[in-house]
Amino acid sequence: MLNFIKAMLKAKPVFKEESMGIRNYNHLETKSGYKLSVQCSAYHYCSPRKLLGINHYDKYELAIFKDNKFVYPDMLDNFPRKNELDTLFEGQIFGYVPKDLVEDLYNYLNLELEAVNNKISLEFDYNLIENYAKYLGYDSVDDLNAIKKEITENLEGLIEQWI
Repeated sequence: MLNFIKAMLKAKPVFKEESMGIRNYNHLETKSGYKLSVQCSAYHYCSPRKLLGINHYDKYELAIFKDNKFVYPDMLDNFPRKNELDTLFEGQIFGYVPKDLVEDLYNYLNLELEAVNNKISLEFDYNLIENYAKYLGYDSVDDLNAIKKEITENLEGLIEQWI
């Protein structure tokens, strides 16, 4: 099951009037501090436009909030699918957003931006590396420098994949 669907199921509707085909969900909190409003019912810009179980929609209505205000944050500039999202922006909301795009945005706001907003940085204690390398039997300066370089390159690669 998709992460944003799981979050919606936990959030539960704050308003539901089945006879009218409408329901509103609480905003989904993200680790980046932004909140997503993901809605789907007969009165939202979703597909199909009727009241179904939340996993039975192909497209959803979406809005992004920060401090209880509608935003279209600049931080989305690095979101890989920003151009696609831009085409769906209607002023304050995004209409008919495909399920997989909602999922990608939700995951982006929870993972990548958590790292950026928390200003995660990795510092290396080369003394510790040197001591461990010596413990493993590496004792020449060239060996130690090669180990430092390999560790740094591997960590930088992991950081690039994560952020």
